Amino acid sequence: MRASCTALVIALSFGVAARAQDVVRVIHVDEKCRVFTEDRAGVHGSYSRPRFRADRNLCKAAGVHTSRHWEQNVQQGIVQRTLVKVQEREFLLHDALAEPVTFRVEQSLPAGWRVDSIPQPVEVENSVAVFAVRAEPGQIVRLHIGIRR
Repeated sequence: MRASCTALVIALSFGVAARAQDVVRVIHVDEKCRVFTEDRAGVHGSYSRPRFRADRNLCKAAGVHTSRHWEQNVQQGIVQRTLVKVQEREFLLHDALAEPVTFRVEQSLPAGWRVDSIPQPVEVENSVAVFAVRAEPGQIVRLHIGIRR
């Protein structure tokens, strides 16, 4: 009886440890490559407001590349041509921590625009597309985001 209870306690504690390792830190990044800072205690015990700040160690963004091209399709036997505008941006996300992280990159979508890239966002809400990218310690991950109108 005592051996089986000990085995059960060991198994339960191992399960808790395994679940604790599965928790991955999330770093929020906006479309300007600014990292979101959470509330933290200040020098005098007051809390600073959360805000986005630039951190080139974690995120570097290439400028926006804009292009236009004509697309045509046939609907009911009539050829229709549409001028399409595409904006593309590339992010280099660096996990500078000693643990795996997930970057959540937010890209605003102006009215009439939609995401045109792979991977697709994990969610789109209130005209903001959110992309999730996982990185291992020391790894630099490239994220390409394209939107079109």
